[in-house]
Amino acid sequence: MSANKDRPHVFVLPEDDENRQLATGFHLQLDQNISRQFDVQPMARSKVPAHLSDRVFVLGALQEPKDLRSDLGSCEAIGLALAKDCREKTGTTWGHRLLQHNAGELARLRDHVRPILFPAT
Repeated sequence: MSANKDRPHVFVLPEDDENRQLATGFHLQLDQNISRQFDVQPMARSKVPAHLSDRVFVLGALQEPKDLRSDLGSCEAIGLALAKDCREKTGTTWGHRLLQHNAGELARLRDHVRPILFPAT
């Protein structure tokens, strides 16, 4: 299902299938009326146009997403936990040793994207 172009929306451009699974898990945590504002694309573009750079957020595991699975479960479960952190304004999963390097980008993301995906919280 694609995003409603008349409302603010978030496109996720995963680097690979494991990152797509993380995004899919995150998507499952969204309220049904918001879920159309979150669109997981098939693959990442290799270069971001300069006029969009302030609207692009780069997040990921320090090494590979598969390295998170031994501590946090399936990619989908990790995505659900990351979304829960965003919804509840916590850092339980984002604080994992393989994700904590995202802190600066995550703060910027929360300022701009959280109101779109979690408006009531």
